[in-house]
Amino acid sequence: MIQINCNVSGTNDPIILQLEDGFQTTGVYESSSRVIFKLSDNEKNLDGEFISNGVQIFAPYITPNAPGAYEGPNLIVKPRVQELRIFEDLFILPDGTYYNWKGHIDWMLYKRSLDGVAIEPLLAQRFAAGSRCVATLMQAEFIEHFNPKDYGNAYLDHIIPFADAIKAAGMYWMPVVYADEQIIKSGHDFVYQLGEIFNNIYWILPSLVNEYSKNGINPGDFSRPATSNLWSRGSQVGDTVPYYPSWDWKEWHGRRDWPKVLFSNDDAWYVKEGINGNGDSLDKRAPCVVTEPIGFWNINVPSRRSNDPNLARVIGGTSVYFARGANFMSEQGLRCEPWDDITYGCAVEFFKAINQ
Repeated sequence: MIQINCNVSGTNDPIILQLEDGFQTTGVYESSSRVIFKLSDNEKNLDGEFISNGVQIFAPYITPNAPGAYEGPNLIVKPRVQELRIFEDLFILPDGTYYNWKGHIDWMLYKRSLDGVAIEPLLAQRFAAGSRCVATLMQAEFIEHFNPKDYGNAYLDHIIPFADAIKAAGMYWMPVVYADEQIIKSGHDFVYQLGEIFNNIYWILPSLVNEYSKNGINPGDFSRPATSNLWSRGSQVGDTVPYYPSWDWKEWHGRRDWPKVLFSNDDAWYVKEGINGNGDSLDKRAPCVVTEPIGFWNINVPSRRSNDPNLARVIGGTSVYFARGANFMSEQGLRCEPWDDITYGCAVEFFKAINQ
């Protein structure tokens, strides 16, 4: 037997040693700072890598060429969800590396959780495809009736447990405060009421409103909530700049009609830079996220849904060429249904392109 003993710091999340022949083994924690990997004698002198939470934490590693106990590398396991900060047009992790947004839309997930539905299986599917953030609506009328007033005190009381569940699933949370406000009428102070609860929960990255010109909100009527969260001032309808001046980060919704959809993320660069096509300054530089691109499904619906993984790759890839990442939109994401095989395959290509 080959035994590899490693010192470990950071978190005690599972660590996998994966070898070039396809073999992998999960380390066993001897203590909070020591983890042990056991291999058969056949797994000698092979290239390998240590992986935690889907992220490579040490490579390259070559396994010993004879049985025995060996000291392995020091491993640093980073939390799956780390606090972000913003520097100009970049999202930055605590170690100074850049972070590209990789999220998905499950609009009704907060409602589902309020209604007692277990959200963990759905989030596990999304995580496996590559998502690391979920976008939800905090109210709605046209997708489904979702009025905060219907839930009484439970609506606000559930925010922190829900946020904790999202973090435990390895994701950030993008709650969109206002949607269909012309019907729901939660009121001007609703966002500040939510903001007080969001405050100091770093993995909550809120957005004021979805496509404000058709959802009953003028972002100019609102000042940025005085919280520690990183806030977006909301999105505008497709192919239209969001409201300026922006808050911490910005949103872009591109075109969905063919062939313009192939270039739908190009103008996100101008939004990120805060300029127009003439180079005139309109807003500060800040990270821009493509928060609602064309959606994917197992059926092709022109100008609305695609079943083409190649297009998913284009949308994901161009979201990091011209912006700082994107949400994966899907038909099933409207009502929090599991992705079918075709949609799942599109999501995998989408997130692979962001991570390239």
